[in-house]
Amino acid sequence: MLGNLKNKRVLEYGCSSGALTRRLAKKVLPRGRVYVTDILDHNVDIASKQLNRHKHLEFFHHDSLENFKTKRKLPHLDAVVSTGVFSYLQHPQQVLKDISRKMRPGSKIVILDYDKFFHILPNVPWMSNDRKLKRWFKEANFKIKITKKRGLFWQHVFIHGEKI
Repeated sequence: MLGNLKNKRVLEYGCSSGALTRRLAKKVLPRGRVYVTDILDHNVDIASKQLNRHKHLEFFHHDSLENFKTKRKLPHLDAVVSTGVFSYLQHPQQVLKDISRKMRPGSKIVILDYDKFFHILPNVPWMSNDRKLKRWFKEANFKIKITKKRGLFWQHVFIHGEKI
C-alpha cells in the first residue's frame, strides 16, 4: 500500500509505543526520514527512548485532536501512516486537510482504525459510513479505497490511497 519507502519522508501520525516506527525507520534508509508524533506525550517519550539511536527519526508531541497545525516545520511528505488514531479525532475533516497540505501529489496515505468492537459495539458513527469517509478524503484531495476485515475482537478499517 505504501510502496517503496527508500529515501522517503514519512509521517507516522500516532506512534503509540513505537512498534511501527521501528519498521518505518528501516524502510526509509539510507536517506529517508520519519516524523513521529502522538497525541500523548507519554507515547512520544516511550518511542523516542526506545529508538533514540536512529538519527533519521524526529519525534514530537502534537496535542490537538482538532487540527494538525504544527510549530515544527515539516517538509513535503511522501507518505502518512496512522494506526488507531483517526476515530479519536474531534474534527477529522480538518486534520485531513492540514495533513494534505503537507503532502505532494502522488504521496501515499494509509490509515488503520477499528469498528464494531466485539463485533457488536460501534466506534464513532462515521467509521461505519464509507460514503462520508470518502467525501471527507475527497475534500482533502485524497483518492482512497476502504477495506474492512473481520478481526478477532473487532473489524479492521483500512483506508489507503494517495493525494491527488
